[in-house]
Amino acid sequence: MFVFSQSLTDFLCFTVSSQGRLLRYSSEGNHFSQFNLSLLHHLTTVEELISLLKNIEPLPTPGTPSSKVPELQNKDAIFRVIAISTTIADKALVNTVAWAKQIPGFKKLPLEDQMVLLQENWMEVLLWRVCQRSLDDEVGDRAVIADGIYLTKELAKMTDCELYFERGMSLIRKLRDISLDFSEFLLMKVVIFLNVESPKIKDKSTLQRLQNTMFDALHHYTNRKSPGDARGRIAS
Repeated sequence: MFVFSQSLTDFLCFTVSSQGRLLRYSSEGNHFSQFNLSLLHHLTTVEELISLLKNIEPLPTPGTPSSKVPELQNKDAIFRVIAISTTIADKALVNTVAWAKQIPGFKKLPLEDQMVLLQENWMEVLLWRVCQRSLDDEVGDRAVIADGIYLTKELAKMTDCELYFERGMSLIRKLRDISLDFSEFLLMKVVIFLNVESPKIKDKSTLQRLQNTMFDALHHYTNRKSPGDARGRIAS
């Protein structure tokens, strides 16, 4: 069952401030610093990074409504929701692993650290994708899990995750308010994936450098999106 975890909502609600802006991270210039550049191989600009992220973004995970799954026909609503959600999550996990391996700099981390990131944050990445998919939903008060698969307040009540649902919908509303675009979504997705504080991490220095690089890229892009507007989308 998909629920919006406390760690994800806390992190993103901090990043997307109460004033409806993306929080600011320190950065200078349009190019990555030479210190961080070594992690990204041939990439020299934020635009090149975004282009790469667009190329490696997995296709949407297809969903099959429970009404079209014969073995679920005689099951209750809660069982159907959990069964469909589990199937979608399994497919998304495979996609997330393949996606992560193509993130610039990811393979410079020790294999153990790569595994920690995947274990800790694959579900957070999936929930972020749910948020992005829900932004253009015409109904507006439900989370779009996959094509034709929705989590409504009623279903959230039935599965005892109403609080998490409300947190998720609050975040989705904030993202609508700032008109999050696809490039911002892609950059934030990497930031979310790399956002881990675990004693299991062996190479904390390389991970920190990679985190800073992605924060810098997000800051540069959002500043460029609102030129001359110091308080537009970026909060100090």
